[in-house]
Amino acid sequence: MPDGFRVEGSESYALGAAKVEVISLDDIDLEDESYRFRASLRTGPLERSLREEGLQVPIVLRKLAEGQGKYQLVSGFRRLTAAKGIGWTEIPAIIRDLDDDGCFKAAVLENSARKTYSDIDRAHVILAHRKRGVSGVDAARLMGLTDRQARNLASLLELPESVQAAIDDPEQRFSGTHGLTLKKLAGRYTDLGFDRWVARVNEEDLSVAQLVRAVNKEHGKKAAPGFVSIFNQAETKWDSGVVRFAPVKVDLGALSSEEMGALRRDLQRVLERLG
Repeated sequence: MPDGFRVEGSESYALGAAKVEVISLDDIDLEDESYRFRASLRTGPLERSLREEGLQVPIVLRKLAEGQGKYQLVSGFRRLTAAKGIGWTEIPAIIRDLDDDGCFKAAVLENSARKTYSDIDRAHVILAHRKRGVSGVDAARLMGLTDRQARNLASLLELPESVQAAIDDPEQRFSGTHGLTLKKLAGRYTDLGFDRWVARVNEEDLSVAQLVRAVNKEHGKKAAPGFVSIFNQAETKWDSGVVRFAPVKVDLGALSSEEMGALRRDLQRVLERLG
């Protein structure tokens, strides 16, 4: 048994209501990724942790039917990959009696509870739900997200792969919100270079608001005029209570701070008149 974990007295012990057993890696189907919802399996820091502190949370397995091998991995792909990488031949595991739907939910809930999912990982969970014929609404509820958050996360998978990789990398400043913001700005500035702006966010530690301002400043002269007002100024008569709205499309994610302020003032004026 590797030095990374110890099981005193026997090959299994009780952890809460779950029984933890020490399972040989040879008995686990390492090729089956049915319940892996991760964009990548970075294991460097985890390997160091396993060497120094051992495995703190057992992986979760399902026992397969006769003739299908012994165990299917439900949750713990990073942990198992790291353990294999440092030469472990056995690993602590919880064996669950679950159907396919139960495995799917267990995999998502365990990683959500441990807060190990990145925004890109959550997007893959939503995509996996859809492939199974399950609505994105159910996926959102399973991970404690609103429907809007789920839609935004799913749209991250429409970004270039290099941008998705940046979002998925915990060592980079660039986040899912940065990615969604660039996606909206790209609709306004067709020559926007994603990779260059990812690099600037990381190098200059740009917040989302700073990113919007920088993009608008650089590309503004090439684009259509920015937002001014939701009102047709010539035909709006505030004294007589007549308001005529301008035929304007407002991309909220692409507004500069000044444009946001102008929109707030317009909306506030309408709300004040409505009492």
